[in-house]
Amino acid sequence: MGVNAQNVRQAAKRTFLEWTWETQSEWLEAIIRVWRHATYREERYAAIQLAEFKPYGHWLDPNALPVIEEMIVSGSWWDFVDVLATRQMGTLLQNHRNSIRPVILRWAVADDVWKRSTALLVQLKSKPSTDVGLLLYAVDASKKEDNFFLRKGIGWALREYSKTDPQMVLDYVSANSTELSTLSKREALKILLNSGKLDQIP
Repeated sequence: MGVNAQNVRQAAKRTFLEWTWETQSEWLEAIIRVWRHATYREERYAAIQLAEFKPYGHWLDPNALPVIEEMIVSGSWWDFVDVLATRQMGTLLQNHRNSIRPVILRWAVADDVWKRSTALLVQLKSKPSTDVGLLLYAVDASKKEDNFFLRKGIGWALREYSKTDPQMVLDYVSANSTELSTLSKREALKILLNSGKLDQIP
């Protein structure tokens, strides 16, 4: 049985406050050291938490990308990647779009499924500032894949954007109905279906 997530966060925060990192490189080294030498998943959760710890948030810039990329690829499971995609990579894209957008474009067509997943989920919190072209590029790149996490990620990404532009999401799903999986379509249109604005999945 794992440790309660809230307890992990509180313990990690107390530990982080006892340490001081003077440079970005020291901070990044601490993150990746905890990550690589973790014995339990909770230790990796702590590494992820350190990578977004507010006192060092100004250091989450393109120099941190190799560390975050290693965590995504080696973590290779949804509980790590969902957080890294929406928080660390989402923040990087928001604050350093010119540098990070080309990375997301590459990841959208990468062989690694978790990079593809990150490309799908990176804008979950972007709302009206979503780069729709980037979102649909990532969706188009994976819409024919049979991987569960990619299908789920497509639906999740489109569902979140449907809170901003429901008609765009409905139009996209309708136009790509034969290529999108049932799972992707159901998740994408969940809000519209639950609200009664849509009777059935196209």
